[in-house]
Amino acid sequence: MNLCEYDQWSQGEEAAIGFLRHAEIKHGRIAMFAFVGYVVQSNGIHWPWNIESSGLSFGDISAAGSPPEQWDALSSAAKAQVRSGPPSLPRPSLATPNPSPSPSPNPSPHPPPVLPRDRLP
Repeated sequence: MNLCEYDQWSQGEEAAIGFLRHAEIKHGRIAMFAFVGYVVQSNGIHWPWNIESSGLSFGDISAAGSPPEQWDALSSAAKAQVRSGPPSLPRPSLATPNPSPSPSPNPSPHPPPVLPRDRLP
C-alpha cells in the first residue's frame, strides 16, 4: 500500500501521517469499547429497566445466553435502531484535511520507540 509516501488531500506526508495516526487511535478505541461490551454481556451484566414499552427487559435479553444469542433475542425494531445509529453519527474528525495538527513547536511530539536491540552494547 506504500503508506509511507501517502499524500492525503495533497497536504503532504505530515498530514497523511497525522490522518493515519488519528484513524488508528480511533479504530483502536472502538475495538476496545466493543471488547469490553462483549465481556460485560457475556457475564450477564445488564441495565435494570425495560428495553421496550411492551415489558421486555434487558434482563430478559441477557437471559438468552451469549452475546450472539442476545442479538437474536432482540426485536426487529431494536435491531433496526442499532443499525441506524452509527451512520447518523457525525464524523467531522476524519472529514477535515488535517485532523490532528500538533500545537507543539516540536514537529514530532512522539519520541521514537526504544527497541530491546537498541539497548545492547
